[in-house]
This record gives sequence, C-alpha cells and structure tokens, in this order.
Amino acid sequence: MSRRRALAALLLAVLLGAARPPAALAATPDAVAYVQLVDAAVAHLQAAPPEVDAALAAVASARRLAPPPGGLLGLVTADLARVPPDVDDALTRLRAVAAVLALPPGAEPGDDAAARQRLADVYRQPAFAHLDQPPSQSPLAQLFDALRRLVGEATRVLGTNGSLLAGGAVLLAVLALVLRLVHGAGGRRARRAAPQPEVAPLDSEEEWAGAAAAAAAGDFREAVRRAFRSALLSLALQGRLPVDASWTTRELLARAAGDAELVAALTPAAAAFDRAWYSGQAVDESRWREARERCAAVRRVAEGRRLAA
Repeated sequence: MSRRRALAALLLAVLLGAARPPAALAATPDAVAYVQLVDAAVAHLQAAPPEVDAALAAVASARRLAPPPGGLLGLVTADLARVPPDVDDALTRLRAVAAVLALPPGAEPGDDAAARQRLADVYRQPAFAHLDQPPSQSPLAQLFDALRRLVGEATRVLGTNGSLLAGGAVLLAVLALVLRLVHGAGGRRARRAAPQPEVAPLDSEEEWAGAAAAAAAGDFREAVRRAFRSALLSLALQGRLPVDASWTTRELLARAAGDAELVAALTPAAAAFDRAWYSGQAVDESRWREARERCAAVRRVAEGRRLAA
C-alpha cells in the first residue's frame, strides 16, 4: 500500500512539473505585445518596398489585444486595404499611436519606476489635491441625517403614536424649507436671465499659432497654456470630447475615462499644463517643447475622429 502511495505522489509531481511553463516561455503582457506589434507594423511599412501584408497581420493582432476593434488601428486597416494601399497615411496614424504609448526614456518593459514617478508628478499638482479624502456631505444631506436621528429618538421616547405626530410636524417643516429654497433658486435664475454678450468663435488652429508666437517671444508659460487650449478645442470641435471651461483637470480626465486612447494622450498633456500654469515654477524652452509634443498628440487623436467620420 505504501509503495502505491509513493508511486502516486511521484506521478503527481511529474505531472505538475510538466504543466508548469518554463520561465523563458512566460506570456508577454498584452500592453507590451500591443506596442511591439505597432512598432512591427511601422517597420514593415518603412521597408523598401513596403510589406503591406505583414503590416496588416501585425495590426490585426494588435486589434485583437484591445477589443472592441476600432480607433486609429481600424483606420490603419482601412488605409492598407485600399487599392493602392495608402501607406503614408497608415504610417502617420501608427506613429501617432506609438508616440502616445512610448515608454519613458531609459525604461524597459516591466520597469514601472519612471511611470510611477511621472504619475506622482501629476498627483502633486494642485488640481489633484485631496483625492484621498471622502467628499463632505452637502448641508441638505446633513439636515436630513439630523432629522432622521431626531425621529428615531422620538420613537424611542414617545412611542409609535407620539412619534407619528412628531414625524408629521417634522415633515411639514421640511416641506416649508424645501419650498423656500425652490423659491429662492427661482428668483436667482430670473436675475441671471439677462442676455449675455456673444463670445467670438474659437479656433484650435489660431490657438496653436498663438502658442508658437508666444514661444517665439520667449513667453513659454503662455505658449503652454495656448497649446493645451488648442488641444482641448480640437477635441471639442471634432466631437471627440465635450469640454467645459469650468472643469478642473480632474473633472476633464474623469469625462474622458471611457476613451482609453484619449486618456493616454490627454493625461500627460494636462500634467504639463498644470505644472506650467499652477506650480509657480519657471517654464523654460525644454518644458515648452515637452508640452508642445504632448498637446500635439492630443490634437492627432482628435484628428483621427474627424478622419473616421
């Protein structure tokens, strides 16, 4: 009997050892594989002559890693499926994707130190302060909590009948308060109904040209502001993301959260703007060039939506 148990244990150990994949064969993370496939497609299209079939295969594999298929890679597939293939347009789109997803300088796949440092820089900006603190309750919510506690205490002290009378009185008081608040809000809205002056139409290209002019004059802080403004206008005018001037950076990124491609481009651009505009630090030419490239990536994402339409 002990021999059978020993043989069974040995067989189980052999099977478990065979089922465990060697370290060298461990699967590549999807994000790393996606970037490698995009880079491979670029290399195939840069060959002489362009290797269109190989590029199409690489793009198809990349699209399978990021369902549902679409976005810029869907447009690349359409470019390469034309007769003749539009190689230049496909290369432009692929390079835009590669620029957004590029690793920080000196980083390797799996090395998250540089990425963590960049994220820490973003969350040190004033717009991201107090993210870990729970939101405070509104005064109305605090009032209802106090009323709920009062009714519970009345039920304990007065009994069911007494608590019903007390609850009715509280309900009437609450209704009177709500009516007063509604009446006051209606009066404020009426006072705000005066016609507002018309605002001149905005143009993303004019803002981009203004950013270049500010940089040429040495005002790099203003150049960063206008470049980021141009990027946001591009998103709004091309229908990629509605933008409200009253939003904070955190609110802007929250509205874009459902669009992974847009978030990948918009987050570093917003961080560059916040650092230039709110940190109080001097903005030199190198900071301007970095912000300009990040804002240009956002503009390319917006342009992709227009071309898709």
